[in-house]
Amino acid sequence: MDSAARILIVDDDKNLTLLISRFLKQASGYQVRAINRPQEAMDAAKEFRPDLILLDWDMPGMRGEEVLSELRRCEQTSSTKVALFTGALRGNSENAEGTWFLPKPIAMTKLLANVHEILQ
Repeated sequence: MDSAARILIVDDDKNLTLLISRFLKQASGYQVRAINRPQEAMDAAKEFRPDLILLDWDMPGMRGEEVLSELRRCEQTSSTKVALFTGALRGNSENAEGTWFLPKPIAMTKLLANVHEILQ
C-alpha cells in the first residue's frame, strides 16, 4: 500500500483524533479524515472509502463493536481493514476477520508502525 492510503479515525476524543490525524499526515503522507461521533462512521466510511479505519472501542452513544458490526454488514465496507483501540489490551492482536486490536494509549511511533504493518 502506498503512502496515499486513506485512513478514517473514529474516536470521541477530539484532541486525540487531531493528534493522530496530524501525525499520520506528516509522518507518512496518508490521507486522513477524523470524526468524533461514532454514529457518523458508516456514512464517512462509505463516502471516504478508507483503506483502514482506526476505531475507538469505548465511545458514548455507540460502542466500537457496534460500529464494527455495521461496517461488516455493509457490502461497501465489509472488507475494510479496521484497527480497534482498547485500554483492555497489552499488546497487538488480530482476529480472523481482518480486525486488529491496538492498545490505548499508544505511542505515535508505535501506531505508525502498526498502521504500516496493517496496510501491507
